[in-house]
Amino acid sequence: MTTWVIGDIQGCCSTLEVLLDRIDFSPGRDRIVLVGDIVNRGPRSLDALTWVWRNRSSVSTVLGNHDLHLLMRSLDLVPGHRRDTLDGILHSPDAPALLDWLREQPLLLHLGDDIVVHAGLHPTWTHDDAVRLSDALTERLQRPDWGAFLQGWRAWRGRDPGTAGSSDEDLYGALNVLTRMRALESDGSLDDGYTGRLQDLEPPLRAWFEVPREAPLPGRVLFGHWAALGHHVHGPFVALDSGCVWGRGLTAYAPENDVAVFQQAVD
Repeated sequence: MTTWVIGDIQGCCSTLEVLLDRIDFSPGRDRIVLVGDIVNRGPRSLDALTWVWRNRSSVSTVLGNHDLHLLMRSLDLVPGHRRDTLDGILHSPDAPALLDWLREQPLLLHLGDDIVVHAGLHPTWTHDDAVRLSDALTERLQRPDWGAFLQGWRAWRGRDPGTAGSSDEDLYGALNVLTRMRALESDGSLDDGYTGRLQDLEPPLRAWFEVPREAPLPGRVLFGHWAALGHHVHGPFVALDSGCVWGRGLTAYAPENDVAVFQQAVD
């Protein structure tokens, strides 16, 4: 059995299919963990989400910001973006089952001591903080008023990482960290605009994973979201979004033997 962690698919299902063939994935033998953003921007969002759902006994995922955008679109909480490729899902007869399943997915997963998240873990968080906040968010998204929570998150303009308590505002901050974080200001608050390359990041901004942590983590952190990084390793932090939706590639990473397999985009 091999466990593969795969970067942001974002509807690039043709590239995913070729990558799965390259790593000789067998649903009955192997396991796949996705870093989120299964859907959007790529041409086959419905196919990608349907494949994950049908193989859910062997495939796990954390939620990414585009997955949350899909959930908000399903309730008409946000308008469609000109680059969205979500209509096929929203108009599918399988939409209720797909969206209910997606909403049940966690914000954080463990692979032994390693942690899988979409965007990252704030450097002020302990491991216990991360687990507590991600569990609280998962529970919050299961409540009947989950749509109101996401609507409030969309409207919130705070940049605090949200470690103080369990109020909705604390959870809004934590959700930003887990699904949107890239660069941090000097005071640890989130910068919500930078999407460029690591080498072009100018002070006082710093990549979240370059800020010294206040407490050690038990293992590596495997994450996506920052496409301009590509497959990048910084100590125990392993970035896996290699920009498939931008015509670059899709990465599968095997944590057990530290092997990465890259597939050039074909979508």
